[in-house]
Amino acid sequence: MIRVKNPAKELFATLLNCGEIIATDNKEHRKKAYTTKIGNITIDTVKPSDTLVWETGIRKRGKWTIVEQYPNKAKAEIGHYKWVESIRTDPKMPLTDIFLAEVGNVE
Repeated sequence: MIRVKNPAKELFATLLNCGEIIATDNKEHRKKAYTTKIGNITIDTVKPSDTLVWETGIRKRGKWTIVEQYPNKAKAEIGHYKWVESIRTDPKMPLTDIFLAEVGNVE
């Protein structure tokens, strides 16, 4: 028997991955993205087709964490470069996924 530490969190992570797969079918939104790589870390700010909300995601060790959302492109650009500077300053900083924080599943 496999024990899941937090079933709701695991289900939510699975749904997020499904959304990412569906979103890859429509790359039009990528033309307006801000993407910065620092070593093996990717900071990506985009308005994806699955949420239609500007957001910054950070990929570390193969795992995406959505760290912030924005009401418009101008604030998204500012937020993107804020996260770039934060990661440059402290690449090992812990990240909290805003969606998991909203449902109370932050470990």
